[in-house]
Amino acid sequence: MYIFGLPYYISGLAENTLRENHDPRAGNAGAISALVRENRSLARIAHWTAQAFSYATAPLFSRSADGGPKKWLVRSYLIRAGVLTLIPTLFFASGFFSVGTSFLALYGLIAVHSYFQGVSVTSEGASTTRIMGDPEVTQEERNKANSYMTVATAILSIFGPLLGGQIARVKNLFGKASPSGAIIYGIYALVCGLAGLIFATVGLIGKKNSREAAAGSSAALTQSIPSGQTTAPLSLGRTFKNLWFSFRQGLGLVLKDRFLRTMLILSLIAGLFADPLIFNILPEYVKGVVAANPGALGAVMRIPGLGWFLDALTKTPMGYFALMSAGTQLGRMLGSLVSKPLRRLLITLGFKSEESLTIPFYVMAALEAPLFWLMIFSPSLWVVLGLYAFQAFMAVFSELATTGFYQKTLGSYSDKPEDSPEAKGKINKILAAQSLMGIIVAIISTYVYGFVLGGIPIATSLLIAGIATSVLGIVRLVAPWLFFSKEQRGPKATPIK
Repeated sequence: MYIFGLPYYISGLAENTLRENHDPRAGNAGAISALVRENRSLARIAHWTAQAFSYATAPLFSRSADGGPKKWLVRSYLIRAGVLTLIPTLFFASGFFSVGTSFLALYGLIAVHSYFQGVSVTSEGASTTRIMGDPEVTQEERNKANSYMTVATAILSIFGPLLGGQIARVKNLFGKASPSGAIIYGIYALVCGLAGLIFATVGLIGKKNSREAAAGSSAALTQSIPSGQTTAPLSLGRTFKNLWFSFRQGLGLVLKDRFLRTMLILSLIAGLFADPLIFNILPEYVKGVVAANPGALGAVMRIPGLGWFLDALTKTPMGYFALMSAGTQLGRMLGSLVSKPLRRLLITLGFKSEESLTIPFYVMAALEAPLFWLMIFSPSLWVVLGLYAFQAFMAVFSELATTGFYQKTLGSYSDKPEDSPEAKGKINKILAAQSLMGIIVAIISTYVYGFVLGGIPIATSLLIAGIATSVLGIVRLVAPWLFFSKEQRGPKATPIK
């Protein structure tokens, strides 16, 4: 719902503040469109910048090496709930502020929320590693658990836009036009608070983890302390020096590890176009496809049940792009459901180890590139939807395979009793370094698409995205050889039980 709520919130805030401040741009559709697009990009930049600072300062959120990630996981969700409540409050108080002040306040709220969202993500990563990265968990168990999670997430990712479509029908509330985005943010605040309370009940990720404590291992968030430094209060300069030390050490660990290094390369290439593609380009592209085929959904809309479902999706703030989002989730869900029989087939064909299975999976993922090119040159809405869903289906197998390896790899970096103080908290440093690098790329790409390339046609933007997808496809083809050595992929690799 948030993905669809943010753009619509900005549109509604611009519309109301311009009208209530008697701004001459209120009657100019082109000026409003330009204002909305510019502020969408600025909102995303505020989000990514705050998250980058969040990941950089993650080591400051725990000074105890034996404390789990539960404390700040719960706190960050409750803080986010409070901040998110202020976003719809700003919307309904728009008449008290100018256009510029309203958007500056929005950027500030988004930045604060995104900062603690980064804390949540880091805490969740440490929590997942504590559970899934445990040496006693087998790769088969990880694959099964990750498949269940993918299916559950896909179902909710379809339900979210569907509910958002119903909320989008609200045209006026308390004298404010287009309040759908504000309502969605209010719901977001409620569920964040609920999630925090639920996480508070999960004892396994807290510091009262007797089995892990007995082993002297912790995947908790820990403060990075350079050699010779105590836990006494730090000066601001020393604090930033320690943060730089943590980031540098985390990035060093990533670059030295063959698997983590390749994962970082793949994620950075994908990050070059993923965010602007979802928030700026594809919605306008699909809008154009629908305009060229106004009757494409006409007959289907009259089918009982299915017609209601499609109508609810297309009434979301991002219109027919909601169908593409639903198609993506259906593709991921279907891929997760057939992953086990596909794995059995590939094992029968000679791929006997988990490492060797990544070869056919990444070949399938690389096919996303030609499918993307076919999609952007297709004139049919149904073909576009089908190809977009098929891309997700082909990519989910490699995602499931590498997620298990990633959790296992991170688990191997858990703290050991014999570690020196500066060697503590490797998992947190790795997570922060990876996220920070990804955010830097996301900020650059969002700025380029939103401002430098803001005036170019959508067709040109799609060509740029197609080139980026092709580069990603080439890297995916060679990824298994970059991930693992010949011994790990070959007959000497541990066979699948």
